[in-house]
Amino acid sequence: MSSHAPKSPQEQIRDIGICLFCLFIVVPIISFVIISLSWQWTLPDLSKETFTPPSHETQMQDAVSNAMPASGHTIYLAQCASCHGDSGDGKGTRELDRPARSFLAGGFSFGDTPEAITRVVRSGIGGTPMPGFAKTLSPDEIKAVVAYVRSLGPERVASDVSAAIVRVVDRPVVVRGKFPELYVGMGPIPRGLLMGNPDGMSFMYRTDDVRFLGARQGSFARRSDWDGRGGTALELQGRLIHLVPDVPVFAHGGMPSSAKLLGTNVGGQRAVVRYQVGDADIVESASATTKGNMAGYRRSLEVHNGSAVQMRMPSWRQGGLERIGASGAWTWWQEPAFDGRMHFVGVRGAEPLDGGVIRLPQRGTVEIVVFPDTATDVAKQAGVPVPNSQLQARAPGGMRLITQLAIAAALGAAPEVSAEDRYYTVQSYIPPEGEVLEVGGLVFLPDGTLAASTRRGRVWLIDNHDAADPSTSPFTMHAEGLWEGLGLNQI
Repeated sequence: MSSHAPKSPQEQIRDIGICLFCLFIVVPIISFVIISLSWQWTLPDLSKETFTPPSHETQMQDAVSNAMPASGHTIYLAQCASCHGDSGDGKGTRELDRPARSFLAGGFSFGDTPEAITRVVRSGIGGTPMPGFAKTLSPDEIKAVVAYVRSLGPERVASDVSAAIVRVVDRPVVVRGKFPELYVGMGPIPRGLLMGNPDGMSFMYRTDDVRFLGARQGSFARRSDWDGRGGTALELQGRLIHLVPDVPVFAHGGMPSSAKLLGTNVGGQRAVVRYQVGDADIVESASATTKGNMAGYRRSLEVHNGSAVQMRMPSWRQGGLERIGASGAWTWWQEPAFDGRMHFVGVRGAEPLDGGVIRLPQRGTVEIVVFPDTATDVAKQAGVPVPNSQLQARAPGGMRLITQLAIAAALGAAPEVSAEDRYYTVQSYIPPEGEVLEVGGLVFLPDGTLAASTRRGRVWLIDNHDAADPSTSPFTMHAEGLWEGLGLNQI
């Protein structure tokens, strides 16, 4: 049996001190050691890692990716408004050598489709102040600004997208693009301009040196696609009523001079093309016009600050238009058309010179009216100073328009004058006795003899066909037994 003697107070105090020492000193030290060893086993060896700071490009890409995309309006104000104006009216603060496009009027150099405008924004327009933004703007930014620019234009008329028909409805339309060959030997025109009016007339220009090429009437134009610069050639619609040769037009100070296109504009019912010749600024518009029973078109040239500018009115006639006289404030010229008709040209507000040339005023309006393919008697009745000797004139080659082969009765009575006689030359003939002529074809032979085929299968030759007295134009049967000669040609 064992026993323990009670501890003295000194021993008890020693034991308490040892416990406190272990609790507050030894235990924390052991815990720190254990925790330190566990961190050493789990942490990576940072001494072996290489830190590379991000590049400037990476920082910019991160900034762009984290930023909100800019709106088309914001991009427009930053990149475009200095030239095209805050509202898109073409009146920016930057000084240019020519007016900037007015998007409010719907004018675009190569069309207003998203593809066409995108192409211009990316690549610019060579030879003009319009730069390209392919290296400045991202594809999304270009897409946004293109959409905004298109929204500035007038409301678009719904059209057949597959056919890309361009229509003129209640206000003029101006389009640019490649023109096809207008006559044999001319070649296509890479940069053409077509102005269309609500009156149904459209006018063709070449923009390189602003040459007027002619007038059409009816439908406006059609584009097939927009592949390549400017797309395929415009399909010019409507009926061609007047075509002029593609020749130099202007002279300044006695020397040939090219016109420089400044721009186009559409306002109200009027479309204009602005160009510069020497020191003269010219604003030109065109429209349909009439005079008496003549129908044609009018070109109005507003001249500003001009001096010594001469303009040659294009003509197919060697030596230029033939001057025939004056009537009031108008000076008149002419050139042969077809079938005995003439093209008549009147000018007011300019000094007439020789060879179909006029001198423009320093300031003022010059009006040029053209009445193509017009009968001389109709022009005479409308007040054009046509010489009386021309009223029965024939065009070169003996060709003459015979709009009515009027056949008298067997008694030889002259036919009654019809309403057509006011507009066309009507020639009457007396057929052989007992012969009923139902003419189906007419042609002039090389010797000037008129040949006529009939539905009854006969071909008649008419000598002295242009005689004033029809009794002196004998008929000679040339062939018979044909099957309804509807049409006749000489080969």
